Amino acid sequence: MNANEGTPPEGSTACGGTLFGEDGASPPGVAPELRSVLHDGAPVSPDAIASRFEADGFCFPIPVISETDAAINLNRVIRAEKGGEDRRRLLRSKAHLAYRFIDRLARTPAILDCVERILGPDLLLWGSTCFVKAPGSSSYVSWHQDLNYWGLNSTEEVSAWLALSASTEANGCMRFVPGSHLRGPIAHRDSFEEDNLLSRGQELEVSVDEEETVSVVLAPGEMSLHHGRLFHASGMNRGNDWRVGLALRYITPSTRQVVGVRDFAQLVRGEDRFGHFEEMPRPESDDDYAAMQRFEYVDGVTGSIFFATDPPYRPDDLDDPCDDEDWVEPDMPERGG
Repeated sequence: MNANEGTPPEGSTACGGTLFGEDGASPPGVAPELRSVLHDGAPVSPDAIASRFEADGFCFPIPVISETDAAINLNRVIRAEKGGEDRRRLLRSKAHLAYRFIDRLARTPAILDCVERILGPDLLLWGSTCFVKAPGSSSYVSWHQDLNYWGLNSTEEVSAWLALSASTEANGCMRFVPGSHLRGPIAHRDSFEEDNLLSRGQELEVSVDEEETVSVVLAPGEMSLHHGRLFHASGMNRGNDWRVGLALRYITPSTRQVVGVRDFAQLVRGEDRFGHFEEMPRPESDDDYAAMQRFEYVDGVTGSIFFATDPPYRPDDLDDPCDDEDWVEPDMPERGG
């Protein structure tokens, strides 16, 4: 099975950006074309993305789409967010299965080029979530690690967080703890706080020294990359504008789901020689009713993973959520097809 996604246009800034160090500050005097920097301020080639990701657990900012494209897609997200709970819910978890514009953003060559430097040439899109904070919103994200609740057996995962609006300290940008991914899995507790944007309101059971954190300030069209074990959080939006980011979760095809009975991922680059995940048809539009039905089906399966009481379970510890006698399964493609 192959995915041919094309190449960036000549002169593309894919995999450019700033690789932040312990202080989180961009070195002064760096020309736009040399925005990738080491901790000491020396310019580096995009080839250093993998080494900085390995050391710090993140890198940013990396320009991948134009501000115009970011603004167009920002308006699409806000329109969906204002379209009622049914529309709003489609922005969560695996939004690329419901909305064509998110499916297309997730396949942006400039994004995939950077992720490929870390994970290699074969890439699956496992998840996509829009994190939306309205002006003056009290919504926040507690300190957590992503991989603790996803049921995946591998750390071969990269989250690309694409800023569709400006993301600043004032409007609740993400914060990272450099090197925290090297600590391995840390125990979490569930708060289920109403304003927490995480599925379970999960939060680390260890304290975080705010002096050690880095603010992930991004302009529209820039992205950050972070490791699934990295400590990260974000605050409330105290500004007057929307803060919207699209988190895209990429994994390698060799990764397996070990908590849920089944799981879904889309091949976006290279080849899948394993077939561990089921693939769904791509949405044909942003109002594709069949795609929305498929999303509902997949969301039920995904929910059984996110809300597993005491992860990690073995696959046979969970009942298939689709066994509900009232559930009508949509037509499914052949596995890996």
